[in-house]
Amino acid sequence: MLHISVNFMKLDLFKNTLDEKGIEYNTLESMKNHTSFKIGGEADVFVKIKDASSLKTVLWSARENDVPV
Repeated sequence: MLHISVNFMKLDLFKNTLDEKGIEYNTLESMKNHTSFKIGGEADVFVKIKDASSLKTVLWSARENDVPV
């Protein structure tokens, strides 16, 4: 099992950035709904990218807050 430690204060800062920019996301999203084999655990944050600008914001904020992508 792979477990990546996440600083939850930084994760909250990441989610705040997404909220400020109007970027949709779900917390504790089951990845089985997004894989062809219907397997996978929960993602702390599952981001719904709609355009290149959103992707840039998500990647920048994730990097700034040490959130694994």
